[in-house]
Amino acid sequence: MVWAGETYNVGSAKKLEGTVGLTLIFVSDATSDWTVAERREMRQKLRTGERWLEAYAREYSIPLNFRNKVILGGRNLKLARLPAGIRSGHEDVTLVSTLAQTLGKDSPQAFLRTRPDQQAVLMFLKRDGASYAIPQEQGLDSQYDVEGIVLYQAFDSTTPNCASCIAHEILHIFGAWDLYATFQTTVEQEKQAKRLHPNSIMLRTSYDIEELTIDPITCWRIGWCTQPDQAYFFQPQP
Repeated sequence: MVWAGETYNVGSAKKLEGTVGLTLIFVSDATSDWTVAERREMRQKLRTGERWLEAYAREYSIPLNFRNKVILGGRNLKLARLPAGIRSGHEDVTLVSTLAQTLGKDSPQAFLRTRPDQQAVLMFLKRDGASYAIPQEQGLDSQYDVEGIVLYQAFDSTTPNCASCIAHEILHIFGAWDLYATFQTTVEQEKQAKRLHPNSIMLRTSYDIEELTIDPITCWRIGWCTQPDQAYFFQPQP
């Protein structure tokens, strides 16, 4: 996740409840294209992650259902270059705006639909990289009100993307924090998370999503639970 401030209950994806409308865009560059089979595979992974989140929500009596809309009929949207994802904290956070402009829209708000309670733009990029979320944060320019998720086809040539990786990024736009060590999460925070919540989806991902859990901190951050004791120990460091 690219994070610099408080992302709780702001933007187009406030709490993970109700109908969540995701606008899907498949993006490639001048030398690449998503094939029909590749697009189908990524959508299947997305749906597996969504079903897992829906099932988890039912355990908390939270109404939740995802409604995906693919634009351009699933065809590729072409950019001159695709931004990198290297977990640096300096990833391209203007991509929702860039795609809106490329599609001839006046602003990112043009992606918003009428009915969903929560919304975001989910961008499948035809290259390798570490996927990331673009959440809105308190006090940030309205350009970022429409939140985004950047999903790469694979991490590298031998490591494909996975359903739990996608669910992890969805949770970020609803306020969830990383629990593994990053440029903004300390080794001490990760050690404590491993001790308390070793199977949290915000600590690690897995190609078997059913072995993962939503921990109490994440449950609070996405609006399902009350704040646990000492939750702010895990707050990311700007």
